[in-house]
This record gives sequence, structure tokens and C-alpha cells, in this order.
Amino acid sequence: YRSVRRLADLANAPWIVIGASKGPGDTFRHAFEKAGLAAPAVQFTSESYFGALALLQHLDGVCMFPERLLPDMQKSWDLVKLDLDQNFASLKIAAMTRAATPLTPAAEALLNCIRRRVVTLERDG
Repeated sequence: YRSVRRLADLANAPWIVIGASKGPGDTFRHAFEKAGLAAPAVQFTSESYFGALALLQHLDGVCMFPERLLPDMQKSWDLVKLDLDQNFASLKIAAMTRAATPLTPAAEALLNCIRRRVVTLERDG
């Protein structure tokens, strides 16, 4: 699938989704529907990026990853970005907490790490 340029040519590809099928990881369905194509069936799911990467390597499959991670992943994995004729919607991620319950110190530290990383991604973006 490395040379595929048309979304329609990926209809029968072995799609790998990170997380639950029909969850946030399979946003590719919307691109197929927007193009008037039937969304392909998810053939494999993984609960981790590393599991999905291993599946990609052994199955010649297709998976959606954050584009910003690709350069680092390509250092250890044989991956290519497909230059398709169809764009995919961006995935928005949010952190939510209970209004009346303070975060634990560990949760506060994690949220601060996420906030700092978002700032650097936006700056370098």
C-alpha cells in the first residue's frame, strides 16, 4: 500500500485501529463516507501504539497515527506516510476533571506535563 494515492484504493487494506473499533482511533471512516465510499472494516485493533506498529510491520496494514509522531517512529519502524487525495479530520483531545474535586498531586503533574507539551507543539507547529 506504500504507493497508494487514492483513498478508494485502501478500501480492502487491513486497517488497524488504536483503541476500540468505532472509537476515536478509527476516524478514517469519516473520510471514506465524505468521499462517498463505504468505510472499510477494521480488521485489527490494538490498545497501544507499539502493538499497532508491530501489526503494521507484519501485516502491511494501514493505520492512522498523529503525523507529528512519524519522524520519531520512522527511526525504529519501517513506516511511510501516504499522500492521499483525501484529507482526514483532525482529532481533538480534551482533559476533563470534576469541578468540585481537586486533582491528586500525580494527576496535577501529568496535566501540567500535557499542557507544556501542547504549548511546544503549537509553537513548533
